[in-house]
Amino acid sequence: MLKKKEDSKSLKIGVLLPQSKEYPSVSREFLDGLKLYFTINENQFPRGQAELIVEDVGFGTERATNEKVRKLVAQDEVSIIVGLLEFNTAFQVGLVADLMGVPSLFVGLGESAVPRMDLPDSSFFYSMEYWKSWYLSGKYVRENLNDGKVHIITSFYDCGYDPLRSFRHGVGFDLIGRETILKSYTGDELIKEIDNEVELKKGERLVLLLHPDLLDTFISNYGEYVEGAVINPFYQGDDEREKYWSFSSVDKSSEAYGKFATGVKDYLESTVRTHHVLGFVTGQIVYDAISKLNGSSKEDATVISETLKNYQKDSIAGSLKMNIATHEIESFMQICKGNNTFEDIEVILT
Repeated sequence: MLKKKEDSKSLKIGVLLPQSKEYPSVSREFLDGLKLYFTINENQFPRGQAELIVEDVGFGTERATNEKVRKLVAQDEVSIIVGLLEFNTAFQVGLVADLMGVPSLFVGLGESAVPRMDLPDSSFFYSMEYWKSWYLSGKYVRENLNDGKVHIITSFYDCGYDPLRSFRHGVGFDLIGRETILKSYTGDELIKEIDNEVELKKGERLVLLLHPDLLDTFISNYGEYVEGAVINPFYQGDDEREKYWSFSSVDKSSEAYGKFATGVKDYLESTVRTHHVLGFVTGQIVYDAISKLNGSSKEDATVISETLKNYQKDSIAGSLKMNIATHEIESFMQICKGNNTFEDIEVILT
């Protein structure tokens, strides 16, 4: 039977999750982090508990994702849609959600920048700004580690062009001595390609913009060359040489992070992964937005959109603040050094 929209008291959150050959576990880790925030904060609202309606969008094509959006809005009657999607696809999906009267929040590590287009009024973004971190790494090298030209080693394997372009602009083209783009997709291919085609020189600062699996293989096999290297923020190996990286300012000494890390251990029986952090912070943003819903559900879209437009709050990934010009919730970045990017980190610049 039909019911008036204002009579609907359900509180549902649509979640769009992709599959990935390169990162098969990230959707699960993101969803676990999202659920963990709601669990730790007891999932209680004026309308009762929130329910997550999770939809698999395959490899995240625009057509398949839009079909899931229509289903979430028309059939499930969600109040907001959250998507772990590539941002250019997310822009098109956000248009559909906006036309159907439901706000959307698209999230990711930030391999690419938010599209510079006329964004739908109720479409928002949050990322850990991975692409920007490489610009800051490059700038730091130029201003503080300028002891010679750098050798950039990257690959076609899921690295993205925006991080590479950002580092180039940050460090300056005059400091780029060599740039090697590998064709490797596996560790064995990387070793063969490096041994046969790439000359590594001691004393040359390496910039290793590689998929985490390839980065691990490179450091394990060519560790003698990585002292002082600039790497991505996802290295968890045990190589003891000093490395540099940049990423969102996660304060692991804070009480909030301790509570999060304990939750990952107790509820997920896992160590902390980057997508746990991304999901947890996304959970905070969504939780705060739907906490404002206490009246007629026909006002949900307006209330959520206004909350996100004015969003400003601390999180385990630093202080968050909405940039209304880009509809992106931004966080502070930091430059770090250490042996690996998850333990014994020294923050050298924020």
